Amino acid sequence: MSPPPSSPPPLPLIACDGPGEEHLFRPHASWVTTCGPCHREQQRAYWADLMARAEADPAPPRPSWRERVAAEARADQLASGYGTRATAT
Repeated sequence: MSPPPSSPPPLPLIACDGPGEEHLFRPHASWVTTCGPCHREQQRAYWADLMARAEADPAPPRPSWRERVAAEARADQLASGYGTRATAT
């Protein structure tokens, strides 16, 4: 019987790219550059900024479904040439 496959060795400790005093952590994947607490803090700051921008400059209200259907119908009429002043030759 063959021995069970061994798990890969853990990744080495690296310096966290997050704010504050320099500290080391062991990443769970090779592309991770911040420790868990620093990553969560960056995400909180990102979403707080995004929400503040949305509150400062709210998007215009979405048109009702009737207005959207009417706009599509007008666009279809213009694309097909219906209702234009084309002359027969």
